[in-house]
Amino acid sequence: MNNTNDYHNVSSTSSFNVTIVVRVSLSSPRFVSFDYEASAASVTYENSGKRVGVSRLKAATLEAKETRDMDLTVHMNFGKKANLTDYSNSGMLKLRSYAKLSGTLHTFKLLKKRKTIRVFCTINLDFTSFSTQNFQC
Repeated sequence: MNNTNDYHNVSSTSSFNVTIVVRVSLSSPRFVSFDYEASAASVTYENSGKRVGVSRLKAATLEAKETRDMDLTVHMNFGKKANLTDYSNSGMLKLRSYAKLSGTLHTFKLLKKRKTIRVFCTINLDFTSFSTQNFQC
């Protein structure tokens, strides 16, 4: 987690930017490849639902028995109007993330089936320990 401002000077009326890097691992079982479309993962502030960051993923193909590790960088901007009242009480920002990956599964290069993967996560940014806490998907 990287903040462009001094962590200790963040208040409920501060404007600041935070960058987090999330490692995502995609695996394809034997005999199945997955052609996925370009997509995005977005992060919203838990109380308002306002989107504060997004990361884009390019379209690609995951071959049979392949595992691909990707680092998604999410740049988040918290403006002065973010209403960070929960932060001022706990020193922690509660965020939610959502990612959707759609594509086509190819089995034995003969059968095709359309699939969509959706992932919902919660993230707590702790500005006292400079880390993420309770990252759950």
